[in-house]
Amino acid sequence: MASVLSSFGLVCSFVAASTGLAAADRLGYPAVALACVVLVGLAVVAGVVHQRRFPAGPRPAATDRTDPGVAAPDLLTLAS
Repeated sequence: MASVLSSFGLVCSFVAASTGLAAADRLGYPAVALACVVLVGLAVVAGVVHQRRFPAGPRPAATDRTDPGVAAPDLLTLAS
């Protein structure tokens, strides 16, 4: 599965680089560089908004399940 995910990331990177180079050929490198800086800034703002909307907190333990028919072992605690 890791190979599929790696391949997908590489394909996306290749497409983005090709698109950026084609845009730089038509619009010029400074315009494309500025657009990339703006896109990175927007991505950072979106990430911060997401983190504030869904803050990391304690996750419910496996024993907090409401379905009694499912056995969920606690893999983080050593058996005594």
